[in-house]
Amino acid sequence: RFLSGISLFAKPILLWLLLGIFMGCGLLSKYLFVLFIISLLVFLLCFKKHRRLLLSARLWAAMLAALILFLPNILWNSRHQWISVMYQMGHGLGGKTFPRIDFLGDFIGGQIGILSVFPFVVLVLCVINEARFHLKNPKRMFVMAFFIVPLLFFTFSSLQKRVEPNWPCGAYVSGLLLVALLWEEAVILNRNFLRRFILFSTVIAGMATLVVLMHIQRPLLPLPPGNDPTIQARGWRQWAGSVDSVRKVIDPTTTMTLCTKLYQDAAFLAFYLPDHPHTMALSIGSRESQYSLFKGAADLFGKKVLLVIPVRDSVLPSDLARRVDVVGKPAMVFQSPVPAIKNPYVVFSATLKKP
Repeated sequence: RFLSGISLFAKPILLWLLLGIFMGCGLLSKYLFVLFIISLLVFLLCFKKHRRLLLSARLWAAMLAALILFLPNILWNSRHQWISVMYQMGHGLGGKTFPRIDFLGDFIGGQIGILSVFPFVVLVLCVINEARFHLKNPKRMFVMAFFIVPLLFFTFSSLQKRVEPNWPCGAYVSGLLLVALLWEEAVILNRNFLRRFILFSTVIAGMATLVVLMHIQRPLLPLPPGNDPTIQARGWRQWAGSVDSVRKVIDPTTTMTLCTKLYQDAAFLAFYLPDHPHTMALSIGSRESQYSLFKGAADLFGKKVLLVIPVRDSVLPSDLARRVDVVGKPAMVFQSPVPAIKNPYVVFSATLKKP
């Protein structure tokens, strides 16, 4: 069977240390990976047979390995007022009103939109099947924990703040394993309707994904720009090319730092420009990021930069005027690929002021 012969907790300490390394790398890549660790601990608490592992040297060796790998992030945060940790706390759990049923509805609708209707129904059937028939099976509940715990977290979060549809997507890795288990049962128990429904849902989801990917590359669906979320995935290379053509005129040696208002624009320029330059974001109207808190950022104050910003009539808004002195006239006007950004982008030669 699908889970037969699998040992949940092998004894060799090296495997536990490897688990710790994976957990540490996961935390470095995304803070939400802490839900993986919480899922593991919830599973151990729920099964008396495995509860003793909570006090075992093997588990704590894995935790220590994860902590050592994650330590540089902790040290950096301790020197920067815990800025990224506090942002995440407020970002996911900082709502002022509870409960927000409208946000919960948006969250559920977003999950249906990401999965599409039939796969969503299949996952609901998986949860019902596991709850009805396999609650005492530790192997199956081990898989279930890594699906349910993150979903419950984001469901609770959606009662306070708006949750983006993609945030819980990591949970669906385990969710797909539950689908495989449900398919196995449908085959073994000759539940032909269920087996056909799972197959039908998989084919429909695959076809829908293919259409979306094709639409991203070349628009196929008659969607107005304002209602087409995939439009944000197109046009950035050409946008960066427009910036690069201006940059080569103003700064032929490409030694001036490119500076933007938002970190998203700084990220796109760093990625799509041919030389992948170091870019800086003033983070006006948005959170601080690696594009504003990098080592050497203070050295740029008082120096000339190329300022790439969306403005109207080439007049700096007051929030930007407090941060820069404009040296030259705007060199070029061009539009962002995102329709929501109404104002055209311009490129200024400017001198940074201290905030």
